[in-house]
Amino acid sequence: MGKFQKGNTIGPRFKKGVSGNPSGTPKIIREVAQAAREHTAEAIATLTKAMLCENAPWAARVSAATAILDRGWGRAPMHVEITGRVDPESLTDAELAAIVAAGIESPGSSGDVASASGDKNNLN
Repeated sequence: MGKFQKGNTIGPRFKKGVSGNPSGTPKIIREVAQAAREHTAEAIATLTKAMLCENAPWAARVSAATAILDRGWGRAPMHVEITGRVDPESLTDAELAAIVAAGIESPGSSGDVASASGDKNNLN
C-alpha cells in the first residue's frame, strides 16, 4: 500500500465551528441516565452492604469499595508513557492500520506515540 500523503483524509471531516452532533444527546440516552440516577441511593447502599459483608468473596468486597471510591472521589488519573516520536507521513497505510488496531493513541497532534503494550520499539 502507498504511504500516507498530505491531503489524504480518513472519513468525513466536520467544518470548523460546526457541531458533529447538532441535535445533542438523543432523548433515550438522557432518559436512561435519569432512570439510573433515580436509583443512586439504593445502588450506593447495595455497594456498601457488599463491601461490609464479611461472608462475601474478597473480590466482590474490593470491587464494591472501588466503585464507591470512584463515585465519591473520581477515578485515579491514568498516566500514559510516551514512548517515542513517529512522523505519520513516514508510515505506510498498513503500519497506520496496525497502530489503530493495536489501540495505540497519539496524544494531541505532536506526533508523540503512546504504546498500549509498553514495547518501545514496536513502531521503529
